[in-house]
Amino acid sequence: MRKKIQFTRFAMHFLTAASILAASPVVAAPFFVEIGHRVDHLGGTADARFARMDVDADGLDDIVFVAGTSYRFYLFAIGKKTDGSLGFKVSQVIPNDGPMIRVLAWPHAGQTHFLTVAGTFGHAGKVRDYAGWPLVEQRSFSVV
Repeated sequence: MRKKIQFTRFAMHFLTAASILAASPVVAAPFFVEIGHRVDHLGGTADARFARMDVDADGLDDIVFVAGTSYRFYLFAIGKKTDGSLGFKVSQVIPNDGPMIRVLAWPHAGQTHFLTVAGTFGHAGKVRDYAGWPLVEQRSFSVV
């Protein structure tokens, strides 16, 4: 429980700092809209931890994480945008393969790959490999 409280505090501070850095007004509504779709709420934000790597080959590292709603998972990347603001570079729906366990960064052959690992400990799970810009699923496989 203590970890969740600490992460919640971290998330609140991070989002406050991001809003100030982006010089955009803080929206009071309980949702946000980025890159063409609306997300009303998120649960388990970054439960699978953060991965840090350059998503869009702009020379700057971005932060990648997964969050979910009751029926969907989203892959997010936050970083410095072309206009100098801090914001979402990626916000895309990914398959719901069960609880998200980890998000990992993997550089391979000069390209950034992000692996999502989903499932339940002790049971079969699913690994998905995302790469390219914009991020596209390259392959997936089951793990036991």
